[in-house]
Amino acid sequence: MRPERSQSDAGLSPPDPPKPLRPFAVSLLVLGAVTALGLGLARAAEAGPVPPAPQPRAQVTRAGDEPLQLAGSGANVLLMRRLCASMRDVRVHASIGSGGGLRALRDGAIDVAMVSRPLSPEERADLRVVPYARTALVWATGSDVHAATLGELRRWYEGQGELRPLLRELGDSGVDAVRSVAPAVADAHDHAVRARRSELLLTEGAMREALAQVPRSFGLTDWGQLQLAPIDVHPLSIDGVAPTLQNVRDGRYRFVRELALVVRQDDRRANAFADLVRSPPMQAIVAASGYLPVDR
Repeated sequence: MRPERSQSDAGLSPPDPPKPLRPFAVSLLVLGAVTALGLGLARAAEAGPVPPAPQPRAQVTRAGDEPLQLAGSGANVLLMRRLCASMRDVRVHASIGSGGGLRALRDGAIDVAMVSRPLSPEERADLRVVPYARTALVWATGSDVHAATLGELRRWYEGQGELRPLLRELGDSGVDAVRSVAPAVADAHDHAVRARRSELLLTEGAMREALAQVPRSFGLTDWGQLQLAPIDVHPLSIDGVAPTLQNVRDGRYRFVRELALVVRQDDRRANAFADLVRSPPMQAIVAASGYLPVDR
């Protein structure tokens, strides 16, 4: 893979719409998502515009006519589409969740799974995990509230307070990351899900749309999503600490999401693509997109 001449973002066209996976693969992915959620609902396609993207530094080529297929966690979709905007032989599909992406990778329906949570030892077997970006998990709102304590977040999820909670499904990777730092807040979120205090939002795009439309609501998303698909909301400072990338880097803001690619160890093309995403030119795009590169 040889880098192409770089250009500015201005004047570049967005990538061609992703081609659908073959029918068998689509059925497999939908079935996996439904089973994992246990809600009898198929995941909605990831919503929201794809941001303008710079010219990529390399062209990925596969043997045969089929492009390299990427699918998985919706937290990766906007950034990965930006990184791959002009790669004709790469297709970044809509959200099917980290677990759905891993199942599809195991079954050969895709080449690269995109994940936003750690893998279990069983999931990692015979696979290579390649982290490529970090960002701050944030509670965002369009209200006039700009700060909260962890206790206030818990009470808001319990239905006590001035902001209405927007909810993700049980087992959401973002909520699980919160649990590792503030278990009482994550438990309050899950209790709100079981109490059906709000309609479940199954994708990052659905959360962004709800945050923009539901008055005096708040919900969990991440800093990078708000940079790549801006909406009229702002992140809350938590216990006096703003969710900036500098505070993530310094360890002061502890709610963090790591994005990674997962490939089969014996797939040379997929491994070459993962290495490309970790290359300095691509990591510079990661940094310019509102994320922390993996080496910072």
